[in-house]
Amino acid sequence: MNEEIKNLHNKILNYNGALYGSGKCVIFRSKDGDINPPIDLLVIGEAPGYYESISGVPFVGKAGKELDKILDFLGFNYVITNVVKYRPTDEKGQDRKPTPQEVESWLPLLEEQISAYKPKLILLLGDTALKAVLKLNMSITQASKSFKTFYHKKIPTFVYFHPSYLIRNNYDWKSDIEKLKDLMKKAI
Repeated sequence: MNEEIKNLHNKILNYNGALYGSGKCVIFRSKDGDINPPIDLLVIGEAPGYYESISGVPFVGKAGKELDKILDFLGFNYVITNVVKYRPTDEKGQDRKPTPQEVESWLPLLEEQISAYKPKLILLLGDTALKAVLKLNMSITQASKSFKTFYHKKIPTFVYFHPSYLIRNNYDWKSDIEKLKDLMKKAI
């Protein structure tokens, strides 16, 4: 990990806008435990959940196990992060979707991550990541099922359902991910 990335991670940890949410700040997880730009694939989810807020690592719960299967199938070296870096909770301490204000407050730091990590490809998981990064007025189902290559700052960007959605709906993703894999390989 280079100095630019270390400084960015410290900036994220000390971000004053992180007044909402609970648990640890969750910055990244990578296939090999480090970040050495340029990376093959940057995976961006919504926000940490309960287990992530305890461990400080993104996608370590059930959704993370499902995501690991998908990423193994894709075969790229990857880094995983979220739009929002703290677990958004409701008044009962349950997970909730980040508010538009929370997303907007974290977006500049996510953009800095994208610039520092220098991904060759981006994979957005779920509606929050789709709307935050691509600013599209399109449902996650429309975007995921379009099997289209979008672009974020000239970086080929792909969209797919959040792994928690796949689990809740017992969705068989293998044929979808095979199509995405082919699109991604053509885009590199």
